[in-house]
Amino acid sequence: MVKIFYGTCFLWCLYIIQATYPEIIKYSNLIAVRWCEPSNIPSSQNRRQGTYRYMEDMGNEQYAIKDQSYSYRVEDIWQPYRIDITTRAENIPSHENADKWLDIPCD
Repeated sequence: MVKIFYGTCFLWCLYIIQATYPEIIKYSNLIAVRWCEPSNIPSSQNRRQGTYRYMEDMGNEQYAIKDQSYSYRVEDIWQPYRIDITTRAENIPSHENADKWLDIPCD
């Protein structure tokens, strides 16, 4: 019975690693994060706009700068949320400094 339990735990760990690997790769090239409180929404609703800026490898030592925005804070694991991905720039050489992409303004 213990071998079945350990085998199940091992397979579950492999599944979790395989399922989250693309997100781990994406966020390993994270440049900047900014959370803003929109001015047109009353503060009693406690909404925030989150933007994650990262570099995505396009191959041939070229990158794309992308913004991934979340429309509101996720409060539990079952809450649906909206993700909006915007491409800011494409074909950026890998040797170019990413410092000019650090500033994310609050709209």
